Amino acid sequence: MIRIALVVLPCCVLTLLASSVSAQSLAYSPAPGAKFQYEIEIRLEFGTTETRLQGVTHYTADVVSDDELRLTFHGGLRESAQSKSRRAISPMGFRSRNLPPFGPPTFRGKIQTTNKITLSPQGEVIALQGDSQLPFILGNLSLLPFEPLPTQDITQWETEGTTMIASVDTRDRWMRSPFHDANDRDLRSAKTKQTYRIVSDNDSKTVIKKTYELIVPPSDEETALQLSGSGTWTFDKQSGMPEAMDFQYQLTLKLGDSVVTTPLTLKYHRLTEQEITKREAEAASRAAEAKQKAAEQKAIAERPLTAEEKTKLLQAMRSTKAYDRVKALQTLAGKLPTQPDPEIIAAIGLLLEDSDRAVKATAIRALEKWDAGFKEINKLVSAYNSHIPLKSSNLKVDETTPLFPGQILQVQQSNGWWKAATVSELLASGRVEVIHRGPWKTNEIVTRDKLQLAPKLLPQPNRPKPVQDASVPSSGTTPSDGIVTPTGGEALSPMRTWTDASGAFTFDAKLVVVAGDRLVLSGKDGKVITVALGKLCQKDQAFIEKKIGEKKKPEPINPFAP
Repeated sequence: MIRIALVVLPCCVLTLLASSVSAQSLAYSPAPGAKFQYEIEIRLEFGTTETRLQGVTHYTADVVSDDELRLTFHGGLRESAQSKSRRAISPMGFRSRNLPPFGPPTFRGKIQTTNKITLSPQGEVIALQGDSQLPFILGNLSLLPFEPLPTQDITQWETEGTTMIASVDTRDRWMRSPFHDANDRDLRSAKTKQTYRIVSDNDSKTVIKKTYELIVPPSDEETALQLSGSGTWTFDKQSGMPEAMDFQYQLTLKLGDSVVTTPLTLKYHRLTEQEITKREAEAASRAAEAKQKAAEQKAIAERPLTAEEKTKLLQAMRSTKAYDRVKALQTLAGKLPTQPDPEIIAAIGLLLEDSDRAVKATAIRALEKWDAGFKEINKLVSAYNSHIPLKSSNLKVDETTPLFPGQILQVQQSNGWWKAATVSELLASGRVEVIHRGPWKTNEIVTRDKLQLAPKLLPQPNRPKPVQDASVPSSGTTPSDGIVTPTGGEALSPMRTWTDASGAFTFDAKLVVVAGDRLVLSGKDGKVITVALGKLCQKDQAFIEKKIGEKKKPEPINPFAP
């Protein structure tokens, strides 16, 4: 069993070393209200991959006294991975595993956080509110720039202590990166030692040579770990804050005869006023360019189609080539129409059941842009096809509410949430067996007070068809797959009342377009909707068949014309 570690809970003792050379006292002493920014880059080469953590952190000196320094920290680092033989890519599974809504990262130093820090003038941590832990041996991001300072005017000092570490089990994942998440329930003890020696000192800056060593001895089958390194740390006396760090670590993992050694680099520097001003100007320029580009794209999207563009798009959507249909639909999906176009809506509707998956998916996106009613219905369908909690419909179900097998509705969970379900069976006891919708189709028997009807807009494909009225002749046939459109800009029918197959819902509208088995209706308020012919009552279906038949009749030819 191989284990890799995350450092936590340090406990160190500062030791002063005698020196024949004295140095001016060092202390953290920024001016109250002063602001500082640090650009940080961490690189770990592990196997064939180089992982990076990069970002800018911000500090504000809230309170400065002879006894303590209170700082507000804000920042976080971005993680990326790059193969030594390939271009930069995001770490496998990083987005889906670590970002909301799937859950926050284990290491909060990899997202934007805000901490409150209280330090002594020599860098001892008195209090820390908030969490910005970084992976593995990197510690807390908010404390990264701060090193312990001596209490006397000396040029050498060191710290020794014990650190508790948490291990990651890598039994079936040989040599996973130490940036991987850790299990803080399995703690081991490690010894640490840091030494500091001033190598350069003047009125403005002090350059300090630092060495670091962490040793985790092996225990049973666990991995022995050693981390050692050296580098320079620069302290700015004028600002009373750290200025830069350039540190090289060597990480060694041992298990029996197997040894893996990998380099780890830590660099940061405090941004100057000129750098901050330049970055802010560049950020403002990028924001202005993005705003201008968005405005230009919005103007293009809202520009109405010309007659020529519309004709070409309609022709492309009837093409036998899926590529042509997809391109036309992508163009329409990129538009923001200010007025409904019944002919475009009808043409897109014909492709909702296209045999090509790409065409079908793009048609859904396009129709959501052109038909507000479809967008609302499709949003409901998506919500009721998943296991995600739903907003309560407040449509209560009691013993008199008619239900039918296959009906989609809401069922209340023990935690009070409502989730989508399908009626499986109406039991003689009065209770109802339902099947939860989404990936986990589990059965449950519930009382009716635990159910609510779905919104009326949600399609119910399993709704029983009403018994046909003998006085209404059956159409017996379905319309052709062609598109029937009005001539001379007039509707295909005057304003009339349309009724659904259940007889429960009506809609006053004009018939504008017939496209295969879909109708486009224009209501009194100008609202344009599409509806499947099969969802209408038999009387309306017969009316549509008659209307299509009239359109198919050939124009009479005048035999007396010259």
